[in-house]
Amino acid sequence: MQHKSISVTFVEFLTPLILFITPLLFLPFFSNFFGTPKQILIVTITLILLLGLTVDILVRRVFPMSLSPLRLPLVFFVAAVIANVLINPEGRTESIIGLGSLLTALAVLSYVISLLPQSSKLASYCINAIIASSALLSIHGIFQLTFLHRWSVLPSFMQNEGFTPTGSPLTTVSVLTIASIVAFIKVKSQKPSLIKYLTIAFSLLSMSTVIIHTYLMVSEGFFTTTILPFGASWNIMLDTLKNTHYVFFGVGIASFSTLYTVVKPLFLNTTPFWNILPATATTEIFQWITTTGLLGTATFMYLIAIGFRQIAASKSTFTPINVVFILSTLTFFLTPGSIPLYLLFFVSLGLIASDDNENIIVPKTTSYILSLILIAFIGYSGFYLVQVARAEYYLNQAKIALSKNDTKIVYESSLKAIQLVPSMTNYRLSYSQVNLSLAAAISQKSDLTDAEKQNVNQLVSQSIREGKLATSLRPHDALTWQNLGTIYANLLTVVDGADEYAITSYAQAVSLDAGNPVLRTEFANLLVKLSANIKNQTQKNTYLSRAATEFQTAIQLKPDYAGAYYNFAKLLESAGDYQSAYTNMQKAIGLIDSASPDLSRATQELNEIKAKVPTPTP
Repeated sequence: MQHKSISVTFVEFLTPLILFITPLLFLPFFSNFFGTPKQILIVTITLILLLGLTVDILVRRVFPMSLSPLRLPLVFFVAAVIANVLINPEGRTESIIGLGSLLTALAVLSYVISLLPQSSKLASYCINAIIASSALLSIHGIFQLTFLHRWSVLPSFMQNEGFTPTGSPLTTVSVLTIASIVAFIKVKSQKPSLIKYLTIAFSLLSMSTVIIHTYLMVSEGFFTTTILPFGASWNIMLDTLKNTHYVFFGVGIASFSTLYTVVKPLFLNTTPFWNILPATATTEIFQWITTTGLLGTATFMYLIAIGFRQIAASKSTFTPINVVFILSTLTFFLTPGSIPLYLLFFVSLGLIASDDNENIIVPKTTSYILSLILIAFIGYSGFYLVQVARAEYYLNQAKIALSKNDTKIVYESSLKAIQLVPSMTNYRLSYSQVNLSLAAAISQKSDLTDAEKQNVNQLVSQSIREGKLATSLRPHDALTWQNLGTIYANLLTVVDGADEYAITSYAQAVSLDAGNPVLRTEFANLLVKLSANIKNQTQKNTYLSRAATEFQTAIQLKPDYAGAYYNFAKLLESAGDYQSAYTNMQKAIGLIDSASPDLSRATQELNEIKAKVPTPTP
């Protein structure tokens, strides 16, 4: 190998550092305490590496070209990720900010790692970083279970036994399992020493933490997971293969939840997932097939194949770094992916496939052009990264202010998040509800000034505008239409035509999430509410008949849904069908939790309906 390039020098220092920090990193300054800071760290490190490459080109006029077999597979992989973002416009911003930028950054990191020769000590440094990080993660896990969750001085989100810096008990278990196995393999080649005994101790500690956390996850304790049943993910994945576009390009990196509502298997309504919107499939491979199609999945599998081919060609199969790659790959076939696991995969892949590099001499003019392109890319990416970080910060400030009922800060922080990243759907949804809540709060005053009336009108207009913008950003997402329907439902006496807009929005939401009993019940309640103000008896009956159909569908979708039975009973009571109302109210009471305050009210209403049931004629 020739003289080290700046980018290679950077990677030798930063790679072990990022492996050590990432699983432990969480910051309560962002709306996502766990994912956002981890991703910012990885993308920032990648930009620093690109800056080092720029210095090599500009100052030394050399471009370090890897001779690793990873070169083309990584190019194909990044191209597939970019193609997925470009071809699937819905949720594009979420894809770029989320997994799209993360995967691209990790691919660059893996490429730079592959510039190093196999003789490099980087693999050893990385293994030590993984073991040390996991040791701290294990210690924290034990402490969190025993006494940390009781410390009132800690933030509220840390005051529960299930808190873990990775953001997920399942991710913690996966990371610790990999680290403990790697530690056992590492000590086999070590001579007796203090380091060896400490490594053994850390490995045993990690495995103990894994056993405890696994037990708590599978039991009915506080470590509940929200992983879709395998059969549900399989059915959803097969549904994507029915569409030619989805077969090749998937539904979009950030659009799994959108597809889920459309094709959700109805048996999930008998499980805890009946009212949960999962963000990922059961396994990461299912997620890849569903969201990126065969094109993206093929490039990902190509990377996996390169890694195993390199392992097969190596002198020793079960070296520590090879085991990291094997186990991290295995997790993608068994569990959903996560940032720490993706980091382990791409770093180990780069180390496994590392080889000498060739320093290509770049002509002076060419070096200037390449440097300018890289500097422009780094500058724009860095600027956008800061914008996203600031937006997430302001969104978190809005959440904190909301818990303190500080409406001024809620409004201002939400607006700043929107201004920083205007195409983020969740920001639009949040801002629409903020405007609606503020308008409702001001309207509660008895005597409104002209300025306050004008303010209310502006807030109402902004709420509707933001709700519509959310539907334009995500037209196939039931949540955006449900949100718009809710806005209009709260403005029936304020906005002309709000009733029709509300019905249209809810109908669209129901068409996109047909298997959702809660959504159908909400729609039915809206129709009942609207019917009360209709004088035309034919139109009133039409609304009530449609509401009854929605209630019955909700009951068919989830036969143990107390809310649907209760509301249907009230509708039947108002229609004079007291016997049917009594039957449905009985079913509702049988499903209401005995500790719920709703039980006594429902029981009282049952007795009132019972008194109206006509006595059978002898």
